[in-house]
Amino acid sequence: MVLTTERPVNIVPFSGTKESSMIVRRMLVLSALFALAVPLAPSPSRAQGTAGALKIGLIDTISGAYAQVGTDTQHGAQLAIDEINAAGGVGGRRLELVVKDEQLNPTATVQALRELQSAGVTITMGYASSADCLAALPVAAQNDMLVMGSNCIATALTTTKFDKHFFRVAPSDTMLTSAAAQFAHEHFPAIGTWDAYAPDYVTGHDDWTFFSEKLRRLSPGVQTGKAVFVPLAAQDVRSYVTALSSDLPADSAKSHGLYLATFGGATAAVVKQGKPENLFGKFAATINVGGSEPTAAQLGADFPDAWFVYDYYHRAYATAMNRRFVAAYQKAYRDAPNSWSYEGYATIYALRSAIDRAKSVGVDQIIAALEQAPISTPKGVLHYRSDHELAQPVTVFECKGDASAPKQYTCPHWAAIPADKVAK
Repeated sequence: MVLTTERPVNIVPFSGTKESSMIVRRMLVLSALFALAVPLAPSPSRAQGTAGALKIGLIDTISGAYAQVGTDTQHGAQLAIDEINAAGGVGGRRLELVVKDEQLNPTATVQALRELQSAGVTITMGYASSADCLAALPVAAQNDMLVMGSNCIATALTTTKFDKHFFRVAPSDTMLTSAAAQFAHEHFPAIGTWDAYAPDYVTGHDDWTFFSEKLRRLSPGVQTGKAVFVPLAAQDVRSYVTALSSDLPADSAKSHGLYLATFGGATAAVVKQGKPENLFGKFAATINVGGSEPTAAQLGADFPDAWFVYDYYHRAYATAMNRRFVAAYQKAYRDAPNSWSYEGYATIYALRSAIDRAKSVGVDQIIAALEQAPISTPKGVLHYRSDHELAQPVTVFECKGDASAPKQYTCPHWAAIPADKVAK
């Protein structure tokens, strides 16, 4: 994999094959054509409620330790809505975002979904965790509602739990862990054992299993060590830190890698509470699947050197649409967009593409259009597969604390692994 240092790049092929290069060129050409239709963004407006507006329900975590996930998803979605409304809306109708706080709780998620259904809202997006998506999907299917999984990544949603009403926007955990295993194999060949710290729910367990299996296929000599699973809502994680760091060999800082599957507040908690035990100093490398730059921004100089594996980093894609997205987001929110803001933004544009193609806001018509229509996103022009998985690149980027940097941290390296390299 080619890593890029401190400059924006086009999508970087995982290997220099002719096939990968052709795929990249096609994506960039299509992206440029589709981006011509995307207007420059005005400042976000919160006064979206007008008669006849097409309402889209955002069900996400807006409060608590994971509030930034939902808030940033909302910011990205609202920015896209403002752009589309400024250009005349969709089919002559303005879009309006209706926000529900699901509190990272499947029961609250289902309640929010039922409230939207009672209000006549049939298009929903967001969902901070896979447990929330899995709880919502049967109810949505029963009531013919669309679930755009902006954040949830469990592979089961497009395999064993597949339903036509669900479309994923974020990469699946299979795609993310495949990218992570390839990255570990190629960039950290000296690490003989990988240990895990992951949330104790379906995605946390699945991610570790997928990563371990993929890595063993790539590097048969690599071992998987201890795996510590932490309750998703846990705030005091010191006992789990001790369980992970105890009994490591004396040379673990050279021989062991840490597979970290936390995100948001959970990553901040393990970094802060692991510092007295020098937790991250006991590993040769840390790969954080599903993590993103906001955690580095929150912790600043205290953030350890870690590689994020997720769907987006704002400097990794040189499409015209991404340049406009980054500029508009920075103007509106005085910060660069992150993975969650990208997911909100991309979800709205996926819906816009589908409704334009369907010439209808009926759920069945939107589903049929999503299955066929190309989607213009800041990462390029993407397509849904038959299982409603979005074929897309996965982004790998390094961030680390740096007291001398203006933001107290830097993200010096990044790369985008093309969709064909993470499909399995």
